[in-house]
Amino acid sequence: MRAARLVLIALGAVACNSDAPLATRHAPLPRIGLRRSKVEVPSAVSSWTLVLADTAGRIWIAQATASTPDTIATGTWAGSAALWSRLDSAPAARNLTLHTSIATTITSVLDSMTTGEPFGPVVTWELDGGGAGWSATGAGRLAIDMRHRTWRATGWATEAVGGAPERVRFDLIADTPMPLDPIVDPTPRGSVVIHTPAIVSLRIDDCMAADRVAFALLQRLGLTAEMAVPSRRVNRRGHCSQQLLDEMIAAGDPVESHSRLHWRTPATFGDFYLEAVGSAQDLRRRGFEPFVFIPPGTWRSGPTLMDGPGKLVGPYAELLRRVYVSTECYALPAAVSIPAPGRDGPVSWALKGRTVATLAERLRVAVTDSQWINFMWHAWDMTPEELESKLQVIAAFRDSGLVTVLPYYVALHAVRQ
Repeated sequence: MRAARLVLIALGAVACNSDAPLATRHAPLPRIGLRRSKVEVPSAVSSWTLVLADTAGRIWIAQATASTPDTIATGTWAGSAALWSRLDSAPAARNLTLHTSIATTITSVLDSMTTGEPFGPVVTWELDGGGAGWSATGAGRLAIDMRHRTWRATGWATEAVGGAPERVRFDLIADTPMPLDPIVDPTPRGSVVIHTPAIVSLRIDDCMAADRVAFALLQRLGLTAEMAVPSRRVNRRGHCSQQLLDEMIAAGDPVESHSRLHWRTPATFGDFYLEAVGSAQDLRRRGFEPFVFIPPGTWRSGPTLMDGPGKLVGPYAELLRRVYVSTECYALPAAVSIPAPGRDGPVSWALKGRTVATLAERLRVAVTDSQWINFMWHAWDMTPEELESKLQVIAAFRDSGLVTVLPYYVALHAVRQ
């Protein structure tokens, strides 16, 4: 795991641009986004996650758990840990130990010069063991990240891997563990049999309250669509309710991940981690089983803008492959053959950009070429009448025996007979 210069990030922050290395060692530390809102503060931590990054953009993640939770109080804690160097594979090192020590009376130089008051709890940590000659230590202020509602610390650290110590950066995040093993698709390929030349998939983005209108149209026409859900927007004003999502699941419309907050481009790898892993965690707590990740359109730069083949390799894509069966992103082809040749399907076309005539023409091409194609829309893209007119075209092709309408995840497993 020797790299140019490791940057320690425990489930928190990393580079903000896929084309640039991490900031220089003297750059200011990233600020944790805190908001003035009432958030229930966890009184204990069951697991810690540590992300490591070097100046070349390589990422490592260490995760630690113990039988006794870390109570976020003055004292020490230790948990067994494993370290991953490739995020969609097995651990590179096991039998490590993460030690944490929390103090509440440490003051910063600046604060001691002005008020003399302590600036909050500070966590000091050390990761070592495993007989691999690897060790790292760091310390930073511990605070609640209000956006993600979890404890988080950032700061500088020192690591040594069989050589001279290197100064690195870290981001430590609580209770958002990634799966210990990469996801295994529970649905066998070829288990969905179709008898039409083409497949059409439909997707509703952003989980708005107004999407109940689209759901009613889908039911009236006998169509299915997946709902791309920012997990922390459920039951918020103007957004869809748990009840609507439960009704969609009962009707055969899958609920998939559309990040956690649907906010701006993640500034760091840790921010991305919380959006990707945290969203799956949130949706499962609500009783859903997301298999597909749909990056938000607000992610407009860097490695999270997955708009080319190069973005589908490396730690960002590896993490998604660990957590989800597939990722719907801009880098996918406009159409794919049936059965799908890999773990991903086609990119989604904006339904609002199609007239009834051009939609029908695109469907005819898919039928002629025996393709799987994909369409999406937002609640505000079209009036209900416009949406209905376009869905009626798709329903007419289905009724003519030319296309089968399947949600994206289901279509991944389709085979023609």
